[in-house]
Amino acid sequence: MERLNGIASSVRHSQSITRQPHQRIVTQHITVLKVAALPVQIGSRVPAMIDDGDRVAVAGPVRDGILQALAYRNLTTGAMGNAGLGASLASMLIFLAASVLVLQWFSSPFFGSIPMLVTAALVCGGAWSGWKAVQIHQAVLGVDGA
Repeated sequence: MERLNGIASSVRHSQSITRQPHQRIVTQHITVLKVAALPVQIGSRVPAMIDDGDRVAVAGPVRDGILQALAYRNLTTGAMGNAGLGASLASMLIFLAASVLVLQWFSSPFFGSIPMLVTAALVCGGAWSGWKAVQIHQAVLGVDGA
């Protein structure tokens, strides 16, 4: 997990709009900028509140030379954001609760090993969401101390 603190430059804002199953439309706001000469990308459901010349702190992993920010704090304006900590925690709880319910409701011999397979898949989904939440939380802590 990298943490950068510096002046934002070359700030560009864009959107990615996709249609999900059942006609649901998802808007992803993408902000690309440079901090300390390193390219940074911020993706979230709401626009990042960063302009050229703002002093910012960003944290996240570096992939292919680009810091994929999981959290940011605009030290000039006080604005901050993250890559969906609340949603990751909520999906983790939903996956894990669903796995318990599947085991409780469908654990009779009639269903064979299917409930165990479904439960394993749900636990994997919960574990992935939990891992993502931990990564985002570490990034949030990284920018909070800026």
